[in-house]
Amino acid sequence: MFESFGEMLLNYVHQLGGLGVLFGVLLETFIAPIPSPLVPIAAGFILIPSNVSIYEAIFTSSTIIASFGSIGATLGAYFGYALGLFGGRPILDRFSKYLGIDLEDVKKIEEMSKGYSREIVVLITRIIPIIPLSPVSFFAGIIRFNIVKFTVLTFLGCLLRYFVLGLVGWWTGIAYYGIVETLGFMEDLLLFLLVVGVIGYVVIRKMKKNKKFLDE
Repeated sequence: MFESFGEMLLNYVHQLGGLGVLFGVLLETFIAPIPSPLVPIAAGFILIPSNVSIYEAIFTSSTIIASFGSIGATLGAYFGYALGLFGGRPILDRFSKYLGIDLEDVKKIEEMSKGYSREIVVLITRIIPIIPLSPVSFFAGIIRFNIVKFTVLTFLGCLLRYFVLGLVGWWTGIAYYGIVETLGFMEDLLLFLLVVGVIGYVVIRKMKKNKKFLDE
């Protein structure tokens, strides 16, 4: 199913060019099993002729793949941000006694991350290809990260991300899918470790609170 969906995205890229990249990246945001590097890397292979010079490849990757991809990623990021903003806090508030985390913990994180640290984290996580975009957007919504800064940093970070991935697709040629699978695996592994880390944190916090309650 997801292989056919991925092929559909690539057909959009082939037929629509930059708009296909935008649409593909936007849809990829909502379809977790699709590797996020698939669309920009494949676009590099599809949209940049293999016989062009490096300068022409750079021009096409920056003006078509990076620009349209960044627009799609930024639009898709609003969905994760909205989930965190309107859904994350109510969930924490309602299930805090089970999770061991409440809104006070979130407020502490907000205080600790004041200054430029939040901006740097958002920007870097947008640039590095193996870091999934959606979890970062969701967490940014939970801590109510400034939406204007969120938009600008997401767009700029993804601009460099998709520019590089577009060139990778052009450079590797027909072998691009092997790169996609490798980056997709690393992305899934990082997401798995993140989930395990969050679950571990919740369990430890819950155990500490239970111990404190028993001691009292």
